[in-house]
Amino acid sequence: MNNGFLKSDAILKLFKNKAKLFFILGILGIALIFLSSVFDTSKDTTDSKSENEQTVTSEQYCKQLEEKVKKIVTSITGSKNSVVVVTLDTSVQYVYADNKKQQTENSAQNDKTENSDSTEQNYIIISDSNGDESPLVITEYMPSVRGVAIVCEGGYDQIIIDKVKNAVMSALNITSKRIYVTGR
Repeated sequence: MNNGFLKSDAILKLFKNKAKLFFILGILGIALIFLSSVFDTSKDTTDSKSENEQTVTSEQYCKQLEEKVKKIVTSITGSKNSVVVVTLDTSVQYVYADNKKQQTENSAQNDKTENSDSTEQNYIIISDSNGDESPLVITEYMPSVRGVAIVCEGGYDQIIIDKVKNAVMSALNITSKRIYVTGR
C-alpha cells in the first residue's frame, strides 16, 4: 500500500509543478502578446505614414497611364516599338477635411429685416512623428484625360486603328475623338 500512496504523492507533486509551469507559461504568453502589440503599433504608424506620403503627382499619373496604354497597344499590334503620349486636363485635386462654422445674424432697421451670413472655414491639420504639419486629405481626384496620341506599327491599317481606339476608349473612359492613332 505504501507504493500506491507514494505514487499519489508523486502525482500531486507533478500537478503542483505543472500548475506552476502553466502559470509561468501563461505570464510569458501575456508578456509576448503585449510586446507584439507594442511592435505592431509602431509598424502601423509607419504604414499609415507611408500611405500618406504615397501621393501621386500629375506627371507620375500621366506616365502610369502612358505605360498602361503602351501595354495595350503592344498586346494588339505585337510590336514593342510604339509611342504613347497622354495629356491631362488638370492636375491632381485634393479635398481637405475642414470645420465650417456658419453664423446668421438678423437685424431689424426701419421696419426692414436684414440677414447676414458669415462662414468661417478652418482646415484640420495633422502632425506626423517628425512634427511636420499638413492638412488632412479626405479625397484625391485624379485628373481626367484630355487626349491620347499613339504611334505604332500597323497604325495605317484601319482594323488595327479601330482595335487600338476601342481598347483605349474602354481603358480610359474617353471618346474616340480624343484618340489619335497613326503608323510608323
